[in-house]
Amino acid sequence: WNFTFGSSGAEIAGGIISTSDGGYLICGYGVDINSDGNITCTPHSYWPEALICKLDADGQLQWQNCFGGSEHDIFLDLLELDDGYVFCGSASSDDGDLSGLNYHLGYNHVGSRTSDLWIVKTDFSGNISWQNCLGGSENECCNRILHTSTNKLVMFGTTESRDGDVIGTHSIYPDVHYSDIWMLKTSNSGQYLGQRC
Repeated sequence: WNFTFGSSGAEIAGGIISTSDGGYLICGYGVDINSDGNITCTPHSYWPEALICKLDADGQLQWQNCFGGSEHDIFLDLLELDDGYVFCGSASSDDGDLSGLNYHLGYNHVGSRTSDLWIVKTDFSGNISWQNCLGGSENECCNRILHTSTNKLVMFGTTESRDGDVIGTHSIYPDVHYSDIWMLKTSNSGQYLGQRC
């Protein structure tokens, strides 16, 4: 079988897992999501909005949800825990679903907002249980998330920052922010435990 999910805007998959109920869960993002397809969420703006789609074993859409604010917010990887799902990616918003998070405001050389690493935990129905933004005043992103045997979350991605939660970047040029690989560890509830560049 094969199915498509989306609208006349642009929807992009970031990751997929098989779930314990025999189905599948997809994460990604949508740009300029419209109401003319089978993605029924209402985005906060025309900027990318993080998306999740839950499928049954036959690929039929069971439910979907979108998350974000008025800026650029995406999911790139996911995993299943005993009590729900965890997603990671990047976020440039501090409003909408990200209101009150510790977003590290910054602007790049063309005046656009920079991104933080964004981690979100939901229940099995896609409702947010907790979330966190980690990073500095430049760009961070999570590309891979793992669950350790000691019940911690480890994320791998990139960082360009030299402040905030980021310590030890290797860029030797003071005015140029090249990216380092960033490894970050949190508790099972998303609390910052440590990092390495």
